[in-house]
Amino acid sequence: MIRVNYDFTIKSYSQGYKVYRELHKIDKKGNPLYDFLGYATDIPHALGMIQKRMEREKVDEGDWTLKEAIEQFKAIHDDLYKDFLSIEQTIKNHENTHS
Repeated sequence: MIRVNYDFTIKSYSQGYKVYRELHKIDKKGNPLYDFLGYATDIPHALGMIQKRMEREKVDEGDWTLKEAIEQFKAIHDDLYKDFLSIEQTIKNHENTHS
């Protein structure tokens, strides 16, 4: 399982990934409850699903000007992808030095 942030997780299954939003509630057996967002073919696809959900939730939080909304969306994107893109670039650099 990959814990993306406080609210979202990605779990693998035989054909790809499942994306969840944690509800921060516990069932009668003591297990955490999740909202299933959908299936993803790869990690970038899963992150995109999470980004879209976070953007919708941000819109629901209040009234924004278009400029403010874009700034919020950019912050969400940057937060989700900064580590992933850094790791991806490190892998590419490593592959290029061994070619």
